[in-house]
Amino acid sequence: MFLKLFEPGLIGKVVLKNRVVMTPIAIGGFLDPDGGLSQRAREYYVARAKGGVGLIDTGTLFVTAALETGLFRPAWQAPVLDDRGKLSRLSELADEVHHYGTKLCVQLSPGVGRIAVLDLERKYTK
Repeated sequence: MFLKLFEPGLIGKVVLKNRVVMTPIAIGGFLDPDGGLSQRAREYYVARAKGGVGLIDTGTLFVTAALETGLFRPAWQAPVLDDRGKLSRLSELADEVHHYGTKLCVQLSPGVGRIAVLDLERKYTK
């Protein structure tokens, strides 16, 4: 019944080794102080690839931190890809999961916009 799950799958022209997909999960605690992916985050994703996942979706990665300023902030902490060092860490992650035949999907975002939350703590504690 579930044997198809372990057969190769297609998304457009991209061939997946199987149909096991790791959906996004908040990894805010796995970020470096600069907002980039930490070694711990990369190890977390690589362990899933080594375990046989066909596709890993990292979830939201912001392309800039500049848009989420002032009283509004994201409701969750997400990685930021706003310099070459952070991009190189993502590239390293891609290379590491590709070693196990796993594809990597990232959701690039300029910011959270209307789903940002008002940071009342910051407003009233100054």
